[in-house]
Amino acid sequence: MARQDHEVDDDTLEGALESFEGAALKFSSGFIKDAKQRDNYNSNVKRVKAQVLAQVNAGKVSIKEAAEFCYEARNKIMAETRQKTSIDRKSTRLNSSHPGY
Repeated sequence: MARQDHEVDDDTLEGALESFEGAALKFSSGFIKDAKQRDNYNSNVKRVKAQVLAQVNAGKVSIKEAAEFCYEARNKIMAETRQKTSIDRKSTRLNSSHPGY
């Protein structure tokens, strides 16, 4: 079974899942203004978490592979968050430096 052939443990996967979910929920609360869209996004995050666990429990992927997937997804979300906050800061800076525009 896949659960026995890896060098990481259940705590590693739990941490990866929590990290993914935390980044996703922070993104949704900060950038998805429409409540229905935000709820849909958050439901999809929970669905992805459940699918990751189901894949591990079925022995289709190792805990290591599942944790790597979660961290990659988290990193993509964080990159998108940085991009959006960077754009917002640039926009605010431009607007405040040119009050006549």
